[in-house]
Amino acid sequence: MKELPNSSRISLLDGMWFIYNDEINTIKYWCSCFNGKEKIFINDKLIIESRNTKTKSEHIIKDETNNVYKLSIQSINLVKGNFECEFHRNDFIQKKIVTSFIKTNRKFRILILLPTCCLAAYLKIYHNISDLMFLSVFIFSFIVGLFFFPLGRYSVEEFNMT
Repeated sequence: MKELPNSSRISLLDGMWFIYNDEINTIKYWCSCFNGKEKIFINDKLIIESRNTKTKSEHIIKDETNNVYKLSIQSINLVKGNFECEFHRNDFIQKKIVTSFIKTNRKFRILILLPTCCLAAYLKIYHNISDLMFLSVFIFSFIVGLFFFPLGRYSVEEFNMT
């Protein structure tokens, strides 16, 4: 696995990282956005690896100094990408992390799609390109539009509760 991050983040390809750091330990939780695989690290050492397909996950971890950590992750809305993660130490909540998906302005995507689709139609009508070429230009413009103007971005907010 790549180097572990130092801050909480979420992306479709890299999964979700929720990170809690107190004076004693650094706990890092990772979950795949595709298959529900979970990994929990304490001080960059893997201690739990599991798979969870439910909308809620809870783990209780004990460190060498007998501190008990409870990690709760809950999917509030899978479609909108809303998740909540809570870190507890010795039965007291220490940190809460909330994620959400923020949609971007779709007008920019149309600025890419419209000219390329018009170009494909022009080539089809006036230069008699094949249906396969027409479809290829259309699909290429759609992929370029998604790549340069994604549907949105994830926001991660952290709240210290101590």
